[in-house]
Amino acid sequence: MNVHERLEELIATKTMDNCFWGHLFSLVRRKPFDNLPSIMGICLEKDGNYSLLYQPDLIEKTNNETINIILEHEGLHLINMHIARFIRIMATELNDTKKEFKQFVWNIATDCAVNDQLHLGNSLEIAGHKTKIQLPKMYNLNNNMPSEYYYEKLLEKQKDNKTQKSTSGNDNKSGEGKEKSESIDSHSEWGSNLEGHPDLYSLSRKAENTVKDLVKSAVKNFDKNKGNLPSSIQELIEECLKPPQIPYFQIIRKVVRASKHSKFTRSFTKINRKRTYLFMLDNNHLPQLSPFPGRTRDFTFNISIMIDTSGSMSKDEILEALSGTKDIIENDRHCTINIVECDAEVQKVYKVKKIKDIQMNIAGRGGTILLPGLEKCKEFNSDITLAFTDGWCEDINSISRKLLPKKLVWILSKGGSDNYINKSGLVIELKK
Repeated sequence: MNVHERLEELIATKTMDNCFWGHLFSLVRRKPFDNLPSIMGICLEKDGNYSLLYQPDLIEKTNNETINIILEHEGLHLINMHIARFIRIMATELNDTKKEFKQFVWNIATDCAVNDQLHLGNSLEIAGHKTKIQLPKMYNLNNNMPSEYYYEKLLEKQKDNKTQKSTSGNDNKSGEGKEKSESIDSHSEWGSNLEGHPDLYSLSRKAENTVKDLVKSAVKNFDKNKGNLPSSIQELIEECLKPPQIPYFQIIRKVVRASKHSKFTRSFTKINRKRTYLFMLDNNHLPQLSPFPGRTRDFTFNISIMIDTSGSMSKDEILEALSGTKDIIENDRHCTINIVECDAEVQKVYKVKKIKDIQMNIAGRGGTILLPGLEKCKEFNSDITLAFTDGWCEDINSISRKLLPKKLVWILSKGGSDNYINKSGLVIELKK
């Protein structure tokens, strides 16, 4: 039996045993890759589909139990959307040196998260060598935290020179029976198909949708016999398949469609039609004055988000506002978002251009008077204002419309009341 047949049989056996990972990897292409620096690795292909890459020599010398663990490790990278999130990190960074550095830190962060979810020990034996496992405790970090937490903490440690690059471990040699400090899988191909792609945000969304389709198909077969799966993994699967509560960006596009067609911006790739006569000013048909720039329509949005941070708002209801901000940025990376946190008065105002600009430390938790926050949003002259609240506030309906933002959409939490806000703007109630 060759290596490919052995791997195929392992996955088939897991499928027959009604293991979720067997169902998942039966849907993923498997490709041998001799130059892979580790035993396995997930790769996003140019067509937006995923492949499981494997190093034949290492697979041949590794026992089935270890290969099964590494398959679960790769599966967790998938359902945690680590590649899609990595693409967004690369999209927001233009400096090549910083890109390489951030990729290195993200690789460690994702392995810490995944290995912690699998409750792995300190090492695994791969091809006769003990290979160290990346775990949060290696960097004095808490367990049971998301990848972004480890990523931000590791970035801080790198700045303080507390984490050395050698911990990635791909440059240490080892002999028989010794520990190699390296990753049990390879992330080297995560960025292999990104160069030259016109829209990395679009590719990231496609990568996420592909994972959701794979997980949905795997769950459909897996649920037939209700196989056993750890509750933590089940929660990840449910989170992966969970649709957004509200398609915020689609609402914005619908509500402010007219203003998108009325906004113009300067464009150096468009000819100014009023200056087309300049092409005929000399015998060589070269303009004496440049007919550029012209104008093009500005299809980006200027958005205000007001968050009711009073004591009556739960943590999840406030986090939904920040989640909505993330959804908007991912759909329109050129938009400008001003966030206003308000309880009885304006507590905090800041601008968001990238996901990393979103501030998780919420200010407020006092009484509820939303007019100061709405007046602050009006000052930004935004195309639209989204106001997240439970509706238990002063009577906004009785306030002069001139004092409120021009296009106001209320995002009302479940159990909230629209009695005081329903005449001042569009009200959309959250399902949960």
